[in-house]
Amino acid sequence: MFEVKSWHKFTEEDTWDEGCILNTAHMTEGWHTFKEEQTVENIIDKLMGFVGVTNREDVLLNSCDEPGRIDIQITENLLGQKASENEIKEWKKGKMRLWAACYTFYIEEVTRKTITLVDRRLAND
Repeated sequence: MFEVKSWHKFTEEDTWDEGCILNTAHMTEGWHTFKEEQTVENIIDKLMGFVGVTNREDVLLNSCDEPGRIDIQITENLLGQKASENEIKEWKKGKMRLWAACYTFYIEEVTRKTITLVDRRLAND
């Protein structure tokens, strides 16, 4: 089974022509667990759906040379939603504020097995 236990999101206000604006960075964390029993590709699809992207080019595998790390990059509006095509057009004209967001997840392969519990209070050591 493959699992992601938590995620974090880093955002900065972005301008079309000059890039990110200093001192606008913000970090958010979440503890939603994503599980997938079949393939890594299926869990990546779940993460993409969570972030709201459909393009695999937005997904960076083993990001920053960290095994199992997935970064998904997206441009978001003030509500933290994927910016629409119209919002992107207005942003490029300097008429709208948008944020560069990077969601980071760590995928782990998890093997679960039943264990026998021993009540130490009843054991004769």
